[in-house]
Amino acid sequence: PQYFLYLFQNSYRSKIFYGIGRGVSNLGRWRLPADEFNNFFLPIPPLSEQKQISDYLDRKTQQIDDLIEKTERKIELLKEQRSSLINQCVTKGLNPNVEMKDSGVEWIGEIPKGWTIGKLTKFLYPIVDYRGRTPEKTDEGIFLLTAKNIRNGKINYSRSTEFTTPEEQSKLNQRGKPEISDVVFTTEAPLGQVANIDRTDIAIAQRVVKFRGKKDIVNNYFLKYWILSHCFQQNLATFSTGSTAEGIKASKFGLLSLVVPPPSEQKQISDYLDKETSKIDQMVDTETKRIDLLKEFRQSLISNVVTGKIDVRDEVIQ
Repeated sequence: PQYFLYLFQNSYRSKIFYGIGRGVSNLGRWRLPADEFNNFFLPIPPLSEQKQISDYLDRKTQQIDDLIEKTERKIELLKEQRSSLINQCVTKGLNPNVEMKDSGVEWIGEIPKGWTIGKLTKFLYPIVDYRGRTPEKTDEGIFLLTAKNIRNGKINYSRSTEFTTPEEQSKLNQRGKPEISDVVFTTEAPLGQVANIDRTDIAIAQRVVKFRGKKDIVNNYFLKYWILSHCFQQNLATFSTGSTAEGIKASKFGLLSLVVPPPSEQKQISDYLDKETSKIDQMVDTETKRIDLLKEFRQSLISNVVTGKIDVRDEVIQ
């Protein structure tokens, strides 16, 4: 049975079954009638060899799975390190010897002397809310920035590729034209993702609002990191609503807090975090690619062994 489990898993991933299926694939109603099993061939070694093959693959795939699990744990630790670094820098600064004071907010704790704290909207120009209007979608034209594009402090333009017309862009921009460094924030599905705008030839879609720090008071890049911090995300969760999809109402933004260092420190902090989080992101990317390669190797190994391309009959059990 274990040999056939590997064999059929390989046949599934190789899409052997798909070619003889019936139904409507785009509706998810693609089925394989039982009698179709009579219409294709499978390699069936002697029973003793089936046992050798399954035992070999049990050992080797377990080794690969263990490596994948260790790599996944490493990625989680790197992400935790990234989150901890951001939180430390935006609440305590870069100088470990700076004099501290009580912030007056329990979940923030102490902040450096000379920093201020207040409600988010106090330090921002009026928030631009793009919700409530669904723009016309087109096959090409102006790139439509959606909540799907905003992840982990960055805009990923390949994650979702939707477009709208210049006329729709103009209508959306009447609410507030995006400028370089402005902060885009997702209000639901998912809640609390954030990034800085890095191009202006776009239109901003629903489920996204735009922040802009007041000049010479709030650096937009520091603001992004503050929103990414555990402190802010914890504060945000307090005012979120919804069961199936968490979201936040526009009226609640005025209840969220913002820690504000002097402008020169904000830039130092954001520059430092740009550099250090980039290093961590590169390590995460490297480890993610390692997992992809391990999964590819695992599948290739199963395929080659169950079809006899790799002969394991003389393998010694270790």
